Amino acid sequence: MSGSLYLFISLVSWLIQDTVLSEYEWHHRVIILQSDSARHQYQEELRLLEEALPGLDERDLVIFHLFEDHGYDPKQKLLSQKELDYLLKTYGSTDKSFRFSLIGKDGGLKFTSDNVVKPQELFAIIDRMPMRRREMKIKQ
Repeated sequence: MSGSLYLFISLVSWLIQDTVLSEYEWHHRVIILQSDSARHQYQEELRLLEEALPGLDERDLVIFHLFEDHGYDPKQKLLSQKELDYLLKTYGSTDKSFRFSLIGKDGGLKFTSDNVVKPQELFAIIDRMPMRRREMKIKQ
């Protein structure tokens, strides 16, 4: 691959990332849920997260929903094919089954699992993060 082609592809990937996740960076932690067509684990994860809404709100969490051929942002807006492809390539499971990914407020990948994640486990992971510990200290 020529250097200029690689640079162009890198720039396009960066621009897509910037438009998809940038409005959440430094303000929200992002959960990316990827699911295949069966969606059993996805439905269970959603049920658990809905039961834990106060904890999600307290930790500034928003959720992206990714499926085989479409996806939604936290505002339930349909993702473009480029945005979906970027998120699946960057955070998705290669076998297109269930994947849970946690992105920190700094935009970095903090945790992934191919299994349903219980809210208590998620909250424990987040509450150990330095930024979250500062948030909790400020609220006291």
